[in-house]
Amino acid sequence: MSQIIFRREIVSQESRAHLKVLRLGPEDDTFSLQSELDENTRVEIDFPTFMDGRGYTHAFRIRNEMGFKGEIRAVGDIGRDQAHYLERSGFDAFDFREGTDLEGALEALTIFPMHYRGIQTLSTK
Repeated sequence: MSQIIFRREIVSQESRAHLKVLRLGPEDDTFSLQSELDENTRVEIDFPTFMDGRGYTHAFRIRNEMGFKGEIRAVGDIGRDQAHYLERSGFDAFDFREGTDLEGALEALTIFPMHYRGIQTLSTK
């Protein structure tokens, strides 16, 4: 059973089950999704391993360059130590494995009150 944090609150899987789900892997093209995105869409970005950072780029592009306002959820091999950076990249939901300390993950979202450097546009369109 997964454990969900959505917009800095612990929620149940069922509370977000009504959304249309688009799932991206690291190798997928984010820009091909533009016509499928709307407010009733949840984009799930898979991290098959925590060492693969392409999901951060996917979330940034979808949120900041494509203007998506709906849910972007990180799934797969994610941990609380990544939560802050995932949120900064555009994720607003996290699907943690069973046994993850969700209170600790919420705390991790508030560890850094400021950033030394802004995030720059990544687009090469």
